[in-house]
Amino acid sequence: PEASSCTCSRYSRVASTFRTWNGTGRARARRGIEAQHVRSSRIVICIVKITSHLKTVIEAIDVINSADPHQIRIHNEMRPKELAHAAMVSAWIERLRPDADDALRIAAHGHHIRRWAIPRSNYPAGRRGYLRWRQALQELHAATLAGVMTELGFDKSITRRVQDIVRKKNLRCDADVQALEDALCLVFLETQLSELRSKHPNHIVVNAVRKTWCKMSTHAQALANDLDLPPDDQEFLAQALEPGSS
Repeated sequence: PEASSCTCSRYSRVASTFRTWNGTGRARARRGIEAQHVRSSRIVICIVKITSHLKTVIEAIDVINSADPHQIRIHNEMRPKELAHAAMVSAWIERLRPDADDALRIAAHGHHIRRWAIPRSNYPAGRRGYLRWRQALQELHAATLAGVMTELGFDKSITRRVQDIVRKKNLRCDADVQALEDALCLVFLETQLSELRSKHPNHIVVNAVRKTWCKMSTHAQALANDLDLPPDDQEFLAQALEPGSS
């Protein structure tokens, strides 16, 4: 019964638990094989439960984001913007960090959850207003994800970790936060560069591209160089990143 209710997320926690159960001396030796069998089944149970738990929270995020009133076209199909965005960011996380744990995967999929609830127009124009808007969004995303995860029975520690990643705490120092930033930048270049070029003068787009590039890790930059962009966007990206270009 105890094994069936296991919610641990790391082998070290399981192993630690079994070390305390093993006892000492002959009793420890007698129960060594039994403990190993239980340990193996317990690990399997934990992994299955975590996988199921992860799937459940991803589905819950998708249900919420499917209500986004804004639509974007992805591969000639119109989809709710944040629903599509979550899928694209998650796909990049799979490439950037195939070893990603549940916290990073949840944060990546839910980083823009209910983003439409706080329009940019709620805040003043200009950089200060923009930064206040971004801060309000991060708190909305963190609070919404915490509510979903708490409802689904996630441990408080992983919930807090997801919130830290979404808030981008310790960017550049935290590999998970940097991975999320990389995925966001890659999605931006992949899906928004053409639109940005159609709406703004070249010097504004060049500035945006350079700022985006500086946020990315070298691994993400290498992936960006291989993006399947339209030829004119590929040429623009290469020129924008040339020293001295404007």
